Order: sequence, then C-alpha cells, then structure tokens
Amino acid sequence: MSAQVVLALSLVSFGAVVQPALASRDGDGAAAPIERQYRSVRLQVFAPDKKTAIGPIRQLWNSWTVSDEGREVVEESYGRDQRRRNILQRRGDGMEYSFANEARAFEGTVTFIGAPGTPIFDVAGWKSDVRLLNGAGKLRGEVTRSGTAYRIESTLYGASGEVQFKIRGTIDLVDKDTFVKEVKALGHAFFPPRKRKQLTQKALAPHPVPACAKSVVCRVESEIETPEQLADLKRCRHIEGGVYVGSKAWLTQIPLPCLLSIEGGGLHLFSNPNLTDLSGLENLTRVGNLRIVDSPAMETLGVLPKLTHIEKSVELSRNPNLKEITALSQVKALGTLSIKGNPALKSLAGLNTLARVNHLIIAGNALLETLAGLSGLRQLTGGVYIAKNTALKSIAGLGGVKVGRDYKPPVDLQIVGNSSLENLDGLGGITAVRGRLSVEMNAALKHLHGLVCLGAAKSVKIRDNGSLPSLDSLEGLKTHLGPQATCP
Repeated sequence: MSAQVVLALSLVSFGAVVQPALASRDGDGAAAPIERQYRSVRLQVFAPDKKTAIGPIRQLWNSWTVSDEGREVVEESYGRDQRRRNILQRRGDGMEYSFANEARAFEGTVTFIGAPGTPIFDVAGWKSDVRLLNGAGKLRGEVTRSGTAYRIESTLYGASGEVQFKIRGTIDLVDKDTFVKEVKALGHAFFPPRKRKQLTQKALAPHPVPACAKSVVCRVESEIETPEQLADLKRCRHIEGGVYVGSKAWLTQIPLPCLLSIEGGGLHLFSNPNLTDLSGLENLTRVGNLRIVDSPAMETLGVLPKLTHIEKSVELSRNPNLKEITALSQVKALGTLSIKGNPALKSLAGLNTLARVNHLIIAGNALLETLAGLSGLRQLTGGVYIAKNTALKSIAGLGGVKVGRDYKPPVDLQIVGNSSLENLDGLGGITAVRGRLSVEMNAALKHLHGLVCLGAAKSVKIRDNGSLPSLDSLEGLKTHLGPQATCP
C-alpha cells in the first residue's frame, strides 16, 4: 500500500511547478524543450503537533521536461527507496493528458484547469483519475489554486469502490524558487488515524538547466578559488584533472548540472563550512575519487541518482553532522572506502549494492551501531580496519565476504577499540588473512566464534579485550600463510 501513498504524493506534487512560462524558444523560433530540476528537496514527516519529527529527513531529486509546446510532460524523481518516471501526453488540443507510470503500475487521465494553450506551469489547478493496474482500485484527486496557494484533495478507492484513505493538504509558493507542501493522509495503515502525520516538502532553486554542449571536455589544473571559477564549469560534460574546493565559505552546493564525469583526481571538498550537500551533480555518472572532509553543515550527501562508478576511493571524514550516505546507492565497487570521524552517522544504509572493496576503513563513528549497510559486500582483498566505533554492536554486515579460489584473503584484519562489540559474527567467510590479525581493546567482546573458520594469518595479536574469557575458536589457526582451512 505504501506505493499507492507514493503515487498520491506524486500526483499532488505537480503543484511544485507552477511558474514560469511553459517553453523557451531556440534560435529559429521553434519551441525548445524546457527542463526544470528541483534540487535539495527535503521531506520530513511530523506528528499532529507539527513539531515532533517522525523519521529522518529524506532527500529527493526531481526533474520535469516539457516538450513539443506542452504536448508531453515527463516527470522523474529519485530517492533513497524509490525511482519513478511518469509520462503525460496531451490528447488533442485541449488540456486533457493521459497519465502513465513507466513501470506500468498506474494509468489514467490528468486534466489541467485553464484555457487551451495555457502553459502547464500557469494552470489554475487540475483533476486526476488514475487506475491502479494491479486491480487495487482508483486514485482520484483535485487541486485548485487560490493566489499563491493550492488546495489538495485526493481519495484512494478500493477495488469495490470503498474509500481506503484520503489526502488533504496545501502547496504554498513562497517565491519563484521555493514551495512548501503540507499533506495529511487519513484512515490508512501507512498513516494511522490516531497518528495523523504531516509531510512538509521544500524545494530550492528550480532553475532551467543550461544548454549543455554535446561534448565539452574541461581541463582543471588548480584549486577552485572563486564562485566565478566554478560557474565557468557549468557547461562541461567531462572534467579532467579533478575538482578541488577547500575552505570556501561561499560554497553551499556544486551547481554543475551538465557534468557526467570527473576523471583523474576526482572531486575533493574539504573544510567548506556552508556546504550542505552535493546538489547540482544529479547527472554525474563517474568520478575518480570522492573526498568530503570537515563539512560541518552537511547532513546528507544529497541525491546522486546516476553515479555508478567511482574508480578509486571514497573518503568521508570529520563531518560532524553527516547522518546519511544513501547517495552512493548505485556504486558496486571501490578501491578504498574510508568513513572516519562522523559522530552523527548511525547507519551505512545506501551501500548495500557495494560488492567489492580493496581497503575498508570504518573508524571513529560514535553512533554507528551495525555494518548492515555492507550486506552486499563479497570481496575484501586489502586492509580492513574497524576501530573506535563506540556504539558498534555488530559486524554481521560483513557476513557475505568470502575467501576462495576467485577471492583473495584480506591483507590485514584489525578490529580495535569498539567498546560495545560483543562478538565477531560476520567474519565466518574469511578463512585466511595474508598479513596481520588484530583484535584489541574491545571491552565487551565475549567470544571469538566469528573466527572459527580462520585457518591462517601471518601474525596474530589478541589482547586487552576485557570480557573475553579464552581464545577458543582459534584452534585451527596457523600463524603462517599456508593452505587455507576448510570451514566445518
């Protein structure tokens, strides 16, 4: 049922794009497609008192493309747990559009209120009648405009016509670049009546995307010092040499909407006190390195829906308010993953697709309780350093890591100073360590059963684990790198 809630919120979000005019004109006077991107969209769910937040702040990225003088509208959005593409196509010369979800989950009609030819961004409202293709029913909605505000009414009907839940709310246009949407959904398991939740959405800087050249390769040789230097890169599709920005109070986001790749050095952002996220890089697909250090205003990386390749390393260090890293959810392999000194980070959610890492460093993240976000990891072939995560209770997220004919053992395995860690469950697939095994200063560690399959290591140091009664489970360990043991 939550997907239906998402659809309802999707339809009412049309109110986000009400200004300015529909289409621009290219050089020969023909209508050119307009694309508007909504970046740094923050969704927060509140309790009925409108003050108590329920759940974390969530990030979405939206783009709207209006083409052929308004005959087709394509809306795309990406978030932590959703990826959606809706298509509207005009029927005839009126204001009625067919509506379809690319995943073929919904289809129906959206009728905009206004005289024929009225730009969609200027309509007085709309009505929607959408059928859920799984047979679960229909969603009907109406949005009407009054000044700078829109009133939202939507109802979901079940297969037999019964009302399952209703959505009511408003969209307020704060200015040409900002809107705030507040929605209440009633009478549904996802929004229980006794816990009416309020959702507020704010979008910043919905500017038309600049014309991106078909092929522009820019060479960056030195650190970015001024906003003008960064603006000079707006039309670049590919950057060679790397982007380095450090200690710049003017930097709040990275507005490079045409950028597809940063080769060589990659993207390095350090000691920028007002950098809030990586908004503006929604089209980035490939980068050499990604390094974000000492960014006190950053709570989230933002949304990077197309980033799939990071050639070398990711470093996220000393970002005191960083709470989530789901922007990396499309990356499958890394040379080095280093997450250090982020005291507000509670979860590694967003790294579940990561399957191969050479070097893994997870250290000094005071609120991190588990490594569950690494559950997709299968290969660890370099050094593994998990240290000084004082709330860490479980490393079972490493349970998918294997050593075998195709997977080399890690060079080093160090589990040090994790004061809440009670066991090493999750290391059962590691049957050998090519270098050093260190298990030290884990005050709550009660046993070593997670190492029962370990058969070889070049050196071993197990000390100062105050609750560890014995070294049982290490009977098969050889202190030289010989044939790997077969785990019972």
